[in-house]
Amino acid sequence: MPRAVRFHEYGGPEVLALDEVELPAVGRSQVRIRVEAAGLNPADSKVRRGEFLPSLPKSLPSGIGFEAAGVVDAVGEDVTGFSPGDEVFGLVRLGGVADFAIAPATSIARKPAELDWPRAGGLASVGQTALDIVASQQVTPGMTALVSAAAGGVGSMVAQLAMLAGARVIGTASAGNVEYLEELGILPIAYGPGLAERLLETADDIDVVFDHAGEETVRAALALGVDAARINTIAADAQALGVRGVGQQRADPAGLELLAHQVADGQLTLRIDSAHGLDDAQAAYRRLDSRHARGKVVIVPTLA
Repeated sequence: MPRAVRFHEYGGPEVLALDEVELPAVGRSQVRIRVEAAGLNPADSKVRRGEFLPSLPKSLPSGIGFEAAGVVDAVGEDVTGFSPGDEVFGLVRLGGVADFAIAPATSIARKPAELDWPRAGGLASVGQTALDIVASQQVTPGMTALVSAAAGGVGSMVAQLAMLAGARVIGTASAGNVEYLEELGILPIAYGPGLAERLLETADDIDVVFDHAGEETVRAALALGVDAARINTIAADAQALGVRGVGQQRADPAGLELLAHQVADGQLTLRIDSAHGLDDAQAAYRRLDSRHARGKVVIVPTLA
């Protein structure tokens, strides 16, 4: 029988179980994907801990995971853009960490043949979030952008998209990630107390700020006189701080497909921290929750 990682109660990674389940049914506008890889995201853990109640999950037991890549297994009667056998990736209904996942046809994109499954499985969520964040600020050549947590999944993608748009990017990171940022072409700067002072020594002017770490970055930017409208955070209370709070807006299959080609040909880097089998999901989520992962943590169902 098909397998799915589910939780029957709220809590830490220890509540996750690998269950045998029925093959999920396909709705009229949906596709069913035989999963080859599924990326893990902080939102997964928030759902598992009950932090999104009452909206998610609707009931227990619940699947977990919002993105996956794999081969289309079946399509709903209203779906015209995909057929069984197509290799795809994208945003899925809660339950991507499984042998089979259900996705709206409007939230998936075709996977380039050159893109391996682990990176495809980990691209959709960080990629769509980064696309929407960068688009909200209209980055243009010659700008200087500050990106906090620039070695993280969303942060590194935002930084790279800003650079592709012509911006110079300064990225906050821990000492262990300095080399990685330099490899990407990002100017690294240490986070922590004194950030505003270090930024003053590094850049004459900062045009736009993308925060993925928390309030410290936003307050440093405001102290340096950055226009509040040019500061976007997904890690702090944007309304309380008087800045923007644009995150993932909606699925953009065309944008995701372009990102996939850019990752496949090396224009963009998506680093994989580790790959785990379905039976190792607890360890995979412990790695994610530790916040020490360097890149995406992914589940590959075929791994033993």
